[in-house]
Amino acid sequence: MMELDAKTGLPRFNMAFELGLFLAAKSFGTGEQTRKVALILDMDGFRYRNALSDISGQDIAAHGGDPEKAIHEVRNWLDTGRARTSSLPGGAYIIKRYEEFSRNLPSASAKQKLDAANLTYADLCRAMESWLKDNA
Repeated sequence: MMELDAKTGLPRFNMAFELGLFLAAKSFGTGEQTRKVALILDMDGFRYRNALSDISGQDIAAHGGDPEKAIHEVRNWLDTGRARTSSLPGGAYIIKRYEEFSRNLPSASAKQKLDAANLTYADLCRAMESWLKDNA
């Protein structure tokens, strides 16, 4: 089922639009564009059929609305088929580290002279980098 915008009651099509642009670039682009790869996540592996039937044939990973399942899906996708000498840490480890970081975000932010309650995306990245250096 497509989620509706709380204010307008209309469906939000931003991601569908962006996915369409991505797939068009991959299919009709040249050079680097043709090597694009993507992971498509949804709550239900077949929900897209109700709104975006034209993406049939793409691998859709279902997370069931569970953030931990989504983390496992992304981790496994990143690790599959990539040429590397070592694998990525497992999903459970990534979740544990994220929970540790989340608990320590106020102090990591303060160390960067930032207010944890008002972080921009760039601020969050800096706080995360600082925390990772101190907690490797």
